[in-house]
Amino acid sequence: MLFSVILWLKIMYYEKQINIKESEKLLKELDLKIPKGVDYTVGIFDGNNMIGTGSISGDILKGIGVREDYQGLGIMAKIISNLLIKCSEDNKKNIFVYTKYSEKKNFVHLGFKEIAQVKYRVSLLEKAEYGIEEFKINLLEKYVNNKSNVCIVMNCNPFTLGHLNLIEKAAKENEHVFVIILEEDLSSFPFEIRYNLVKENTKHLSNVDVIKGGKYVISSLVFPSYFTKECEHIELYARLDLNIFLNHIANALSIKKRYVGKEPYCQVTSIYNKIMKKVLPKGGVDVVEVERFNIDGIAVSASKVRQLIRDNKIAETKKYVPSKTFEYLVSEEAYHVIERVRKNKSRH
Repeated sequence: MLFSVILWLKIMYYEKQINIKESEKLLKELDLKIPKGVDYTVGIFDGNNMIGTGSISGDILKGIGVREDYQGLGIMAKIISNLLIKCSEDNKKNIFVYTKYSEKKNFVHLGFKEIAQVKYRVSLLEKAEYGIEEFKINLLEKYVNNKSNVCIVMNCNPFTLGHLNLIEKAAKENEHVFVIILEEDLSSFPFEIRYNLVKENTKHLSNVDVIKGGKYVISSLVFPSYFTKECEHIELYARLDLNIFLNHIANALSIKKRYVGKEPYCQVTSIYNKIMKKVLPKGGVDVVEVERFNIDGIAVSASKVRQLIRDNKIAETKKYVPSKTFEYLVSEEAYHVIERVRKNKSRH
């Protein structure tokens, strides 16, 4: 148990590691969201009264709050410092935090840098050895060119003829295409499989580069709603993700257009696309929305392919996927992934 004593204006406070349940009451009183998937929680007390709390979930600081009558006394900084010490002990080198737009100064003073913001609402900051600037430098070193560039962001879970049709259309209509693959490993098909299938199925397109999205493109960090069934805060997360794309990714790669397929099934993606069409053109990136690729009147989608797998109809997937994807699906290598798909009933 972590324990230390701090003196402030002759009042004695102490901090200790606690159970997340102990902090929920204070967070409710402060009208703050209770974090999920917490690994570590600390509370600061004045006597027996909890006056502040904060948690760590993965590499994100969450649920940080201080009672109003104790604000301005350095309690917030003490909580953040404690959480950062714990992150250091656990060898976490990239730490992120969401905070109210008006409170980001509390984190900037402790070495955090802002990645993106939705003005007057929320800021996303990081304290990282390999952060957004290093990510951009890597992109510039690998992919800088003097061409007219467009972009497609995809999950490809798995890669279908619909994905291929969109990429081929963009490649035909433009000088160069960057296909950015979501790197988050929360889908039925692991990232490396998804990434390799895109590369294998697009080898015939000489003006296409396939890029890993890292933590900064539709990840559980910047857009957690994409990976869950929850529609809460979709617009906020979407705007943060799109601001990161505009100010960092599109800027680094000189992207002037982003291609996207119409989304008739997934509510989250549909809302995301609507916000994209509002946000990106204001930043100088046009949005090209393409009709879904159909076979026999049926829109081709990764979810359709996954359902066929669940129904033990892998042979029927051949109709909806490129050759390299089908070769993988019927290979011994895919056995564990196929079993994973059959057991997984989530959106991805």
